[in-house]
Amino acid sequence: MLIETLKVFCDAVDLKSFSKAAEANYVTQSSVSQQIKKLEKEWKAALIERANRDMALTREGEIVYKEAKSVLKHYEAIGQTLGKTPQTVNGTVRLAAILGVGLHELPPYIKQFIHQYPQVDVRLDYMYHDKVYESVLKKRADLGVVAFPTPRIGIRILPFRNDPLAIVCHPRHPLARKKSIEISKINGLNFVTFQTGYPTGDAVEEFLRSRRVTVKTIMRFNNIEMIKGAVEIDAGISILPVVSVQNELKHRTLKAVKIAGKPLMRTLGIILRGESVLPEAALKFVEILRQGRN
Repeated sequence: MLIETLKVFCDAVDLKSFSKAAEANYVTQSSVSQQIKKLEKEWKAALIERANRDMALTREGEIVYKEAKSVLKHYEAIGQTLGKTPQTVNGTVRLAAILGVGLHELPPYIKQFIHQYPQVDVRLDYMYHDKVYESVLKKRADLGVVAFPTPRIGIRILPFRNDPLAIVCHPRHPLARKKSIEISKINGLNFVTFQTGYPTGDAVEEFLRSRRVTVKTIMRFNNIEMIKGAVEIDAGISILPVVSVQNELKHRTLKAVKIAGKPLMRTLGIILRGESVLPEAALKFVEILRQGRN
């Protein structure tokens, strides 16, 4: 959208930095450069003196900057003329997230966002890890949230949260009487986990290998809800993010036992298309996610 491109250009000039403009718009520095080149191609003129580190504008650049500022001001005034406040944001935010994150991590942020921007339609799709990346890359989603994000071509990653994992068991399991235990204490026990290739499950297995702990993996599932269900019938124990079992802990259908020593953490990341400028509504949603990160 031209408005977004003009905003990126003006931000780069105002901040005197491509990198700061990229950070302000949640895009890569390369994307900022491409957006400015797009304007230069549009008006067939160089806008920035690239040999000058102070972001000096060419004569044509001065004209475009002045007019772009005017356009952005008038664009904001449209909302005011329509009786909307400057903070009003419209449109749709399309989110893609793995099931556990979508169910247990995002609802408070979505609730805050809807309260702050009631005219925005928030659409959240649950999908497998790889499909989240695919959805973002193919522009079916504005942003995605995944566990243990990995660099991929065309994807930019922003830090989101770090969640502690704990041993989860049936309330009548012998481990349930403990507040915390050494990880070695689960050696040889029946274990329920994710299918191979799921980042959280792979991280758990690597954690156990690094501590020379061997469990009896009796069930593997492709989502966290099925794992919890198996543990609730006492089929085995598991290691899961504490935030994902809050409802079960409240109703006492599961027990969470801390892992003694340095905790195992699940890293969550926000993934974006590396070279695109987010719509205003999506930018605001990312801001809320980032404000609440730990």
